[in-house]
Amino acid sequence: MKSARLISLLLVIDQTSGTIFVCTASYFGDAAANTPILGCVQGKVTIGTMPAGPAELSPFLAARTAAYAAIWKIDQNTGNVTFCGSRAPTAGLVEWMCSTAALP
Repeated sequence: MKSARLISLLLVIDQTSGTIFVCTASYFGDAAANTPILGCVQGKVTIGTMPAGPAELSPFLAARTAAYAAIWKIDQNTGNVTFCGSRAPTAGLVEWMCSTAALP
């Protein structure tokens, strides 16, 4: 009997630096009984910046209809909101575009 392979896509944000990582975890057979094979690539912000601190996954990804991930955060000191959206992966690199604005 051939064992099943499960793959999970993970979005990881280093809250100290604002660095974005995209990781995949592969499980063979029963996921509960196996250690996953984990691989990560660092995202590259090509437009704007992702400030350090906690960030949230955009709810659009939860619906599984969005083609690419999006994240947002509110700077607790300034009240500014930053939104970052991913671009299509190229050569194993996930590119991000970020924009920051003051909330009304």
